[in-house]
Amino acid sequence: MQHTASRVFTRYCAPLHAALCLSALSLTASACAAPAQATQPPQAPAQAPAVAQNIEPEAKRLLDAALSALASTASVSGRATSTTNGIEGVELGGSAQFRHRKGENAAATTFLKGNVTLVRQESTFEYVVSGGPSPRAPETVTFIDHAGKRVVTGPTSVRSEGARLLGTSRRAVLPPFLTDTKPFVSEQNAPELTLEPGTERVGGVACRVINAKLPRSQSRIWVGQDDNYPRRYVRVTGQQTTLTQSYELTELSFEPLADAQLTIAVPAGYQSITQEAPDPAATVGRPGDGVQRPLGVPVSVGGADPLAVGTKVPAVAFTTLAGEPADPLTEHAGKPIVLGFWSPQIAQSLLLFDRLKQASTPPEGAPAAPDAAAFYNVVTNIESVNTSRDAALQRARQMLELRPGTPKALLLERSLAQRLGVRGLPAVMVIDARGNLAKFFPSLPSAEAIKEAVAAAANP
Repeated sequence: MQHTASRVFTRYCAPLHAALCLSALSLTASACAAPAQATQPPQAPAQAPAVAQNIEPEAKRLLDAALSALASTASVSGRATSTTNGIEGVELGGSAQFRHRKGENAAATTFLKGNVTLVRQESTFEYVVSGGPSPRAPETVTFIDHAGKRVVTGPTSVRSEGARLLGTSRRAVLPPFLTDTKPFVSEQNAPELTLEPGTERVGGVACRVINAKLPRSQSRIWVGQDDNYPRRYVRVTGQQTTLTQSYELTELSFEPLADAQLTIAVPAGYQSITQEAPDPAATVGRPGDGVQRPLGVPVSVGGADPLAVGTKVPAVAFTTLAGEPADPLTEHAGKPIVLGFWSPQIAQSLLLFDRLKQASTPPEGAPAAPDAAAFYNVVTNIESVNTSRDAALQRARQMLELRPGTPKALLLERSLAQRLGVRGLPAVMVIDARGNLAKFFPSLPSAEAIKEAVAAAANP
């Protein structure tokens, strides 16, 4: 990101610097030729043409009215449903009864009871989360653990039991405009904002539909014709590969919510447990980096600095998902190797499978070259405080079943992925024929970018 910003800054400053230099030379020449004449200040460089906008006044007015309705609503309850699709073979989402009440300083208390589906794995939940969104009002969650016959109350830090529950339910079910402190920010800044003719019904309520078009996404917002409250939100992101997220609220009530409606009762025979927040004075470090950090602070997948291009890739112990030893660096010595790192907790990993498959598949009708690169998709981040190892591996296998014909899967423990400088997922590493790092993509690259890196790695 810093490199990109630097390039943009350089592109802007180079012509500006040249213009200033030319102006300075012109002023110097004028001063020498006619010293009695007053010099004119240099003109500012021409402004770049503004991006064409199409903001319909009625659409802008309705969006402002929707924001005002959200801000003024202290209590709302009903049913929330969501779906996320567009990744072939996968549908995420869920449905939940919800009650949402805002408190002081925008802190909120939310009750949710329902279910969510994540990569063919369904979870049911019932919980109340309160507090946030600032450190002055930290979140706590009370949830029912039917398997353990417990009602647990504790913080929602990265190390707590409630963190995964929130990650797979509230964020997957409730619309962003209920959980965001600044809803519809992208839509407010969209260069194109239009209003569709007529009305559409959501849960029996007549709604006007706002269209917001941005360079890389498009949103539609269904706003109640009588109360201006948003009831449906659909966002399509991407161009060649699109991701569609849809949220809908029905059975809405704006009656004030009592405290008793935002609590979890302890069923008979269940134990009530309170978990303490992490001690701020305690510290924890990433393996091998020698740095201590406060407990509860999220850590990235990798702690070490990325390897420099041209550096020998260190040997690490890969295994298959069945636990058998594997060593792609030795097995494919003298050939380029592509390692795609992913996690079963990240749905975007399925897109990585597609990119690796496209990059490794020879053109139609062409035989595979004998010295073709070896491709692997490497699952990591299995050790999770919120998911058992067996459950994570099972989810990884389910994701691989969704993509038959993808490159061979290997497993690399998180601490070993750190040694390779993997700091976030998904990521792709291209190793050249000599075993040196040829290219590292810290985020999801295109299949074409992978192919180009492999071609360069074949002849280092």
